[in-house]
Amino acid sequence: MVSYIIVSYNTSKLTVECVKSILDNCSDYEVIVVDNGSRDDTVSKLDETFAKEIVSDKLKVLDTKTNNGFSKGNNIGASVAKGGYYVFINPDTIVKSDLSAELTEPLKTKYKGKDVLIAPKILNPDLTVQHSVNCYPLKSIGLLIKHFKNKIFKNKSYLSADWITGVCYCVKKETFEKLGGWNEEYDLYSEDLDFCYRINKKLNGKVILYNCVSIIHYGNQSGKQIYTTDFASFEKKENALRKFYNIYYNDNKFYKWLKFVSRFKKSDEFNQYMEKYFGEKK
Repeated sequence: MVSYIIVSYNTSKLTVECVKSILDNCSDYEVIVVDNGSRDDTVSKLDETFAKEIVSDKLKVLDTKTNNGFSKGNNIGASVAKGGYYVFINPDTIVKSDLSAELTEPLKTKYKGKDVLIAPKILNPDLTVQHSVNCYPLKSIGLLIKHFKNKIFKNKSYLSADWITGVCYCVKKETFEKLGGWNEEYDLYSEDLDFCYRINKKLNGKVILYNCVSIIHYGNQSGKQIYTTDFASFEKKENALRKFYNIYYNDNKFYKWLKFVSRFKKSDEFNQYMEKYFGEKK
């Protein structure tokens, strides 16, 4: 069985649509929604819309009444999951095919016995491809090599990556437990980077984009409600990345990364961040 784990926060309509798309298209499943203290009607709408599925235990709605953050929310969902495979999926997504079969099949065959994270191709609502494959944010010639390699081989059925944006991940329960779950030092942003990094480095596993399978993703729907300015959102993302550096490297490497990035892209938010945290006007 596949356990679909959704962490919701003030995304009532989208969460209902996401759950419905899983129920309509997927086989051999249970769906677990962990609500992080939404102020809207997410929990009541789920209870009302899927009363039959809740009674049959196909859907569990965990009303935590507090904002646990994305990582802890996922861990809460996994703690009650009964499936042998976990699919961590964002509430602002729409499933159009049987992910249960499509994402677990490579884990049972091509990657049998290995610790592998497999993710579908992500599409925008207009069905154009949404960027999701990333290189580790580390300054080196290898970064450019990997970037061009991803460009060249982007249409391969199975594309190996450093990390994939955490919209939808499928892993075996065994792999998740060996990993120790999501790192709760992150509450929002960079937890997907950390998750993939540990699969690659701690488990000597693989992170794979499966281009033959796709889902639709609206994108950053909860974040838009939390951060009222562009700088607030940028600051949160950069501080989450800074946390990653300080867990695995050091703050000096983070600073060098920012300087490296500044050669290629700058913005008012970047300049404001550099001045606030490093006393530098760019």
